[in-house]
Amino acid sequence: MSASSPKAKRGPIPKDKRSDHIPRSEVPDDDVRLQFAVNSMIRILTGAFDANQPPPVAEQDDIDLFFSLNGEEFSEDEVQHLLRHGKHSASEIRRSIRNMRLKASTMNGQTAKDLLKIPESHLTRIYICLHKVGLPNFRFDWFGQSKEGVYHQTMEFVFVHAFQLVATANGFQALGIVKTNLLDQSVVSGYFRSFVWGRLFTQYKLDHGPQGQTGRNQYLGDMKQVYTRRENVRNLRLEHMRGSGFPARVLPIVEENECHSDDQAVLLVKPPGYKKIKRYYVKTKQARNPDWKFFIRAMDEEILKDYRDGGSEISIQKLAARVPDPDHGDAQIPRLPIAATLDFYDPTYFNSKSAAFRIHFKDTPIAFPLPEDTSPNPIEWSYWKSLSDGDFEEEFGWKVRARYIIPTAEEAENAAKNGYGRDEDNTERPEEDNQEGPEGVHVPPPDSAS
Repeated sequence: MSASSPKAKRGPIPKDKRSDHIPRSEVPDDDVRLQFAVNSMIRILTGAFDANQPPPVAEQDDIDLFFSLNGEEFSEDEVQHLLRHGKHSASEIRRSIRNMRLKASTMNGQTAKDLLKIPESHLTRIYICLHKVGLPNFRFDWFGQSKEGVYHQTMEFVFVHAFQLVATANGFQALGIVKTNLLDQSVVSGYFRSFVWGRLFTQYKLDHGPQGQTGRNQYLGDMKQVYTRRENVRNLRLEHMRGSGFPARVLPIVEENECHSDDQAVLLVKPPGYKKIKRYYVKTKQARNPDWKFFIRAMDEEILKDYRDGGSEISIQKLAARVPDPDHGDAQIPRLPIAATLDFYDPTYFNSKSAAFRIHFKDTPIAFPLPEDTSPNPIEWSYWKSLSDGDFEEEFGWKVRARYIIPTAEEAENAAKNGYGRDEDNTERPEEDNQEGPEGVHVPPPDSAS
């Protein structure tokens, strides 16, 4: 490509983009239109209709829906099966297209205007794929989940397969896309990551937090420290539990970063002549079982006792400086874990969730006994820690499980029919909503997605 090409004139890529962003100057000529098609489909699914604004971020309900439908992850076979044979509602597809066009029509940018020109049949296929895999909201959890975690990896996996299916069915080769590159998952994944994590996430970071570059940098720097401290606490607790004879069923209650509270660094000013003391006010983790503290705080004391004699590790010092927030402030990171044990959740919160969410926990183990059934001293926990999973459930677990309302499979199925996957009038979906289309794609009849 010549040096005078428009792509060669682009300015330097900011440092925070370079790890994922693929600049246009590095995109092969054969892939220019492929990259454009990938970016356009991401914009449609996420609602990123303004080139200068990030898309809406995932809410806790989006995470819960993903969790209840998918468990910990999708397999490749499951994704392909759902994309070809999954069910969808024609009214929900129409509503998604209508909402997308209404939002785009309120914006003046060229990006939004271009999206409005996309044919109805193309939009229909895109949204059919999304609804078939049970993700009507394609949202990224920028700070709540890591990009290497199950949530975002599954989102990428679903997108790549859906894009390949839509592109093939809609004849994207007419745009000049090389078919071998279209069918290469690594190529499509690369452009997906470039746009999502190199562009949209960077835009989100720029627009989030205090105004002004200095304020934003300070905010992002502080948040990074919060995440780092939380991860350090998680590592200390998990290492301690692994070395203290806890059975495998217990570990998920601390394995994910989202199991743990974040904190706020506070410098306590003492009278003149006294050294300033730094404390970390632990925030309230909403939806987490209060009994969690009974066990975790006792283990924290064990960790500190092990290091108290001559211990100098920074992470240990920070754990020792963590104290409850006197103002009982809520966590800045409200996200919940994806695969924790049942007793991680506050029973009141859990029982208020949909049956589709709760049914996922029907076989989830219990980590701890009730506090009244054990001692506050970890030294005396050896008995129930040594029990087999079956014996623990019979002696302790059933009492904990009794606090949670687990629906039957029939109740969960009925709830799903009355919620996501049904038409607005709560009538059963008509059979024509799921007709078989080209290459196994189910498409509504010609008049049903207008």
